[in-house]
Amino acid sequence: GDLLFLSVPSGDVLIEQKTHDQPILQIKARTVPTLPLVGTGEQDEELLVLFEDSVLVIVEGDSLITSIRTEYMKRNNIRCSQEPTGLTIRKYQMKHTSSARILDVITTTSNGIRETSFGNMIVAVGKNPMIAVYLSYKDSGSLITLASNVASKLTSSIVSFAKSWWGAPAQDQPEEAEAPLPKSSKISRVTQLEDPSRKILCIVQDGSLRLGAFGDALGRVCLLDLAYSPPIVIRMWKGYRDAQLAFFQCTQPKNPRAKKQKQNEQSVYQYLAIYAPRRGLLEIWKVRNGSRQAVFSVGEDSLLVNDSSCFGLDSMGYGTQNCYLINKST
Repeated sequence: GDLLFLSVPSGDVLIEQKTHDQPILQIKARTVPTLPLVGTGEQDEELLVLFEDSVLVIVEGDSLITSIRTEYMKRNNIRCSQEPTGLTIRKYQMKHTSSARILDVITTTSNGIRETSFGNMIVAVGKNPMIAVYLSYKDSGSLITLASNVASKLTSSIVSFAKSWWGAPAQDQPEEAEAPLPKSSKISRVTQLEDPSRKILCIVQDGSLRLGAFGDALGRVCLLDLAYSPPIVIRMWKGYRDAQLAFFQCTQPKNPRAKKQKQNEQSVYQYLAIYAPRRGLLEIWKVRNGSRQAVFSVGEDSLLVNDSSCFGLDSMGYGTQNCYLINKST
């Protein structure tokens, strides 16, 4: 359950934080949207940490960036006027029955189509139920500020192990009392979709934060409209067992015949990449309603990664969402 933040490329541990005592299943970053398609609602950056027992920890982006920047400047003897304030988190237990298992999550805030007062809509997928939608409220007293915990404890443990390995006499060190873990808050589940025979394996989100896509164990891939609460399925593909999914965007010049066109004005098109590892095929589909644009034979040993805009750079404006196909054997 330890969450470590490291400096690249040195690999130095800047922050070590423990928010739960179970293994971590997923870590996702929700950044600002790459397209202004979600109304005027404020989109806060968040880090989502899902644990194996269906506990979700949401780390507020502002507190994370401030803590990392402050600790990095201290390590490199750079003058910093800010003091680390610790991470601000929300912690939820989303498991309502003993047979339920949550395998993946995404979150989105209120939007221009259905304005609501909640802080987040959380879409959780897995088994029993296969889809569950929760509402979390930022003003419900669920915000927790953790004490700043840097890597000194981890470093001392490594040094102590190294001394014992080389035969140096181990020195007794006073045991530090561990801080109690934050308690999980209650969260409202507004709806769920139950099918005992189906298990959803993954869910991804597009750069506009308005569309999602999930794949199940029966080979189906579904496209979700997240502008509604609960989300609605607007498209389905079949025959993609163990599918890996990712969204990406491309810019193209607008039709030169269009009236009142501005010079160099471009249109942004969104696509869904579906990697079928059992067939070794990567397919590109235009969303929402477009046809298949391309298909590539890429082999059976690859990993499709869903990318987003850079975390912590919300002042840079809108960007472009990319995705990456990584060959595991090279």
